[in-house]
Formats: sequence, structure tokens, C-alpha cells
Amino acid sequence: MLLTRNIKIAKYSLDDILNKHIEIAKESMSWFSKKIFQDYAEFGQFGYYYEKNNNEIEYKMKLENSIKKSIYEDLSDSIDISTNNLSKLEDIIYFIANA
Repeated sequence: MLLTRNIKIAKYSLDDILNKHIEIAKESMSWFSKKIFQDYAEFGQFGYYYEKNNNEIEYKMKLENSIKKSIYEDLSDSIDISTNNLSKLEDIIYFIANA
């Protein structure tokens, strides 16, 4: 938040979070806005969106490449699955994401 919106967020110890979470949540509402949540809902946590002058098209391409990399490299390294099935998985994820 500090880099993209010039908002300074206080640091809390785990003990404070566990014992004062209601007060912390109320305090957070002072800087949290609907726009911030909408941006998060649309663009998620990936920092790609904030690169290259907030170019939405480039962001979506980088995000798509990250997903494909996870499918074809990370997943294929983790389990024994054919490339054909990975392609089908990519199609299913694309369908769900655009539903």
C-alpha cells in the first residue's frame, strides 16, 4: 500500500493482532476504501499491474504467463501428468476464469 497509494500502515506484533484485532480492524477502515478493494478484486496481489504505468493489457498477459508457467512447469514437475492433460487443465481454468 505504501508504494501504490502512499498509505502508511502500522506494524503490529502477533500478540497485538491476536488480542487487539477488533481495534486494528476499525483503525484499518480509516484508510481502506471501496476502490482499494475493487483494485484488489480485479488485479489481485501480483505486482505486475503496477509496472509499466499501470498497463492493464500487459498486466493480464504477465498474469496469464504466470498461470501457464505454473501449469506446465510447476505442476508437471510435481505430478506425473501428460502434456495433453495439462492443456485440458489450462482450458478448464480459462473457462472458469471467464465464467
